[in-house]
Amino acid sequence: MFSSGQKIFAILFMIIFLIIVTYQFYKDKKKNKTLFKGTFWILI
Repeated sequence: MFSSGQKIFAILFMIIFLIIVTYQFYKDKKKNKTLFKGTFWILI
């Protein structure tokens, strides 16, 4: 179905994407705390 290269790419892409999104979320959260009240429960 998928080659091993495609599986490795998909896994690395997901990991890197999640790291970048999480980093940007916490970076923005520090700048404007009022916009991010209660967003932790949505992420779960």
